Amino acid sequence: MKIPIRKLICALALLLFAKASFALKPDETALFYPTDAALVNGVWEVPVHGWIFEPEEDSVKRGFLLDLAKKMFDKELRPEEETLFKQRAIRFLADSEEGKKVSLSLCKKESKAAVSSEGGQVNLILTIPEVELCETQKGWTEARTEPDGGDGRVFTAPVQLVEPRGVSVVSDIDDTIKISNVLNREALFENTFLRPFVPVGGMPAAYRKWESEGARFHYLSASPWQLYEPLFAFLEAEGFPRGSLYLKSFRLTPSGIIEITNHSLDYKLSRLTALFERYPERKFILVGDSGEQDPEIYGQIARKVTEKVLAIFIRDVTGDAPGSDRYRKAFSDIPEDKIRIFKDPSELKDFSLAR
Repeated sequence: MKIPIRKLICALALLLFAKASFALKPDETALFYPTDAALVNGVWEVPVHGWIFEPEEDSVKRGFLLDLAKKMFDKELRPEEETLFKQRAIRFLADSEEGKKVSLSLCKKESKAAVSSEGGQVNLILTIPEVELCETQKGWTEARTEPDGGDGRVFTAPVQLVEPRGVSVVSDIDDTIKISNVLNREALFENTFLRPFVPVGGMPAAYRKWESEGARFHYLSASPWQLYEPLFAFLEAEGFPRGSLYLKSFRLTPSGIIEITNHSLDYKLSRLTALFERYPERKFILVGDSGEQDPEIYGQIARKVTEKVLAIFIRDVTGDAPGSDRYRKAFSDIPEDKIRIFKDPSELKDFSLAR
């Protein structure tokens, strides 16, 4: 059977175009977030989560950022505020890249490919037998991308190796370990975009004490993924234990910016449920604050798996008494000795994991 030359040329062109569209271009990049691996029947299951995007360098859009800032804050920004705003808001303007192929591998084993979905998101699960796992550093390893015919760049995906048994600390970020003032929208925006991040005094030391007793950490927040880099830098600079990080995605629109202030009960519940199901033999400490819905979220999950929750710590930012109607309702049917409403983080240091 003869194939018309024109059809053959068109088919080859389509194949070449499709292959070219998969590769990351030089002006595109990949960012991978720290995740948690689980050991199942002698095999490590390693989830990889990343974002493929084109960083925004366009001067027009950078100018848009400053115009947006003036509308958000209704004032002229000082030079240091303008610098911070650009650094923290610029990822909201990035162009997410759909249909980009990346291949990742662990310990130089056979790689596995994934194609970015809408929003530039990359999600896949790598597996490796426990006996083949290469050298790790303090319970962490990393997956690495293959160039895939691109420009030779290699991106790494950090992974926390969480053993089947032990203690996990699930921690909120805003107003739990970082001063955000979520209840005051104007102050929240300024603390998020214009001011250096400030830790809640005493929380890094309390968490390091638990880390020294063997705890693993999972940071769970409804802050947007676009703030991952400054939040990661904050955790590292202030000496918080290394841990996985779970955030939400938003676009930089008027409604999207407002949504940063609205923590989602369903979102946190789904993430918590996934963690509890992924590690059925681990015990958990849940740490949050009273500013929004952490008591209600933690209470709801703890009622389902009371025996797996060692303690719930709620940092008081609202002045609600421990015996208030709110807490009685939020923590109904949960043993009182598991609930701690605190203002002084030293109360966390006094709690020993050896129990």
